[in-house]
Amino acid sequence: MTTSLRDQAILIALCLMVFLPNLGVTHLWEEDEAYFGRTAQEMMHRHNLVVPYFNGEISLHKPALMYWVMIAGFQLFGENEFAARFGSTLFGIGSVLLTYHLGGRLFSPRAGFWSGLALATCLHFSIVSRSALADPELIFFCTIPLLIFVWGTRLSRSKAAMLPVDAAHPVRGNELSWAGWAGAYAAMGAAVLTKGPVGFLLPIASMGLFLLLSQAGELGDAPASWVGRFGRWFLRLVHPVTFVRTVWSMRPLTGLLMLALVALPWYAAVGYQTNGEWPRGFLLVHNVGRFASRFESHGGGPLFYIVAICIGTFPWSIWHSQSLYRAWTGIQPGSLDRPAYQLLLAWIGIWIAAFTLAGTKLPHYVLPAYPALALLFGAFVEGWVSRSAETNRRWLQASWGILCVVGVGILIVMPLVAQRYAPGEEVLGLIGLLPLCGGLWGYWATENERRHQAAMILSGVAVLFPLAVMAWGAVRIDRHQKSHVVAGWLQELAPGAQPRLATMGCFEASLAYYCDNTIRKVSDSDVAELFAPGMTNAFLITTDRRLAKSPQPLPAGVVVLRETPRFLRPEMLLLIGRPAPFEPGPSPRPRPPIEP
Repeated sequence: MTTSLRDQAILIALCLMVFLPNLGVTHLWEEDEAYFGRTAQEMMHRHNLVVPYFNGEISLHKPALMYWVMIAGFQLFGENEFAARFGSTLFGIGSVLLTYHLGGRLFSPRAGFWSGLALATCLHFSIVSRSALADPELIFFCTIPLLIFVWGTRLSRSKAAMLPVDAAHPVRGNELSWAGWAGAYAAMGAAVLTKGPVGFLLPIASMGLFLLLSQAGELGDAPASWVGRFGRWFLRLVHPVTFVRTVWSMRPLTGLLMLALVALPWYAAVGYQTNGEWPRGFLLVHNVGRFASRFESHGGGPLFYIVAICIGTFPWSIWHSQSLYRAWTGIQPGSLDRPAYQLLLAWIGIWIAAFTLAGTKLPHYVLPAYPALALLFGAFVEGWVSRSAETNRRWLQASWGILCVVGVGILIVMPLVAQRYAPGEEVLGLIGLLPLCGGLWGYWATENERRHQAAMILSGVAVLFPLAVMAWGAVRIDRHQKSHVVAGWLQELAPGAQPRLATMGCFEASLAYYCDNTIRKVSDSDVAELFAPGMTNAFLITTDRRLAKSPQPLPAGVVVLRETPRFLRPEMLLLIGRPAPFEPGPSPRPRPPIEP
């Protein structure tokens, strides 16, 4: 077995170790997993693979590719949680392998291995690779164009040995063949089918910015002032002629052709079947609207994504400062790694800048930049372990200290949070022992110049931490979910029937998924109509707090049939209806008081 095949086999095994355990044990989580799972379910039940539906209405949130992946899972494994998430795991593994090959081409095979390992075990990436979400597909299809671009230009080390890459010989877009650009644009087309225009605009902007940086050259020595040198360099970067030439070198007509072949047929079909409603709603509301304004209180300041990345790339984020310093030294004139680091920094910068400017901010928006971040980690680890690049000893000491502090924080804070929102799960605080012990051990190894051992210690923490969180901690928290409990109540109270369901003040996507039914959202004035005389198998799902605020009493004979604590909320979830005629009805419970 060659070294490359061995490394890829190890990475696949590590991915399976992190992504698969208990993958289908937990129920679909609110809000996105359950929403997307139910949408795929409804498309399959309607035998319509074009128009996404959720709860009986057209769903405008995402294009179809993610739902097709889930439907394929349902066909293979049945309608269950494992099937809904299995596609994400496959695409997560694919992104790890793409990152491995990128690292090998940009730096070295060992750097590629460390990069793949870092991506697979980043906390946020490992979570989405176990979730029924669109992000794994988007990451995969946004990474393919960068790999094709690297493979087909002098960025690849195999070509850099023969052709120079410097200010006098910049990388140009026309180095990539027509077939290469066609393949890159086809992958972007698949990304557009996954999450919309962002799947094309940001990957192409990342490559375009790199080409401009490559052609802008170095700051130079004259004029003498740094501001003057930077000004001249910036003018070269944004010069209209350079910009137009760069855009044309990237074969935009080929891009339009491939987008038309890959993505346009579905967009045209969904527009036709919905009389234009889906394209208008998705593009204007969920793209332009989310960029221009804050949706559903999802906002944040200019440092939002910096903080989100530090958390999302944990535990590798303890080496952010060292990785960025190595990147800074790598882009200096004369460095062989200058083009590689320019590409990675352009890739990361475009994604962070674009969504920092957006009004709506969510941590997963920048996940397609995680392969580039992992490549920074991989290049640093390879250089540090092989002693080809040095780093500040105090920075390393501080990094292990941060890991210890995080561990202590989890040991203290997690039991307090569990006590409030998931009583009985205080034991989850023990997860903090992993970073705490890893930090102490890694500090010892670093102080004794056992660099490879220190890197392996962090790798061990990186593998075990998401496992502890998702394969153990999430399973314990999942015992408190309630939507599947409500579905069980309905099967018991209305066996073999398709009941009329409504919610008042507590609609959750998982209720639609597990009840496999369309659920109305009603107000106080609609309750009497829901339970009109002669209506059978009608049920209302609400909470004790919401019921206490209702100005109208429940209709005659309508009572609380079942109740249970609501998931992660300080209130009771109620199932209201008429008792079956063959069952003695429960005593009407008094209206609960409004809790402060």
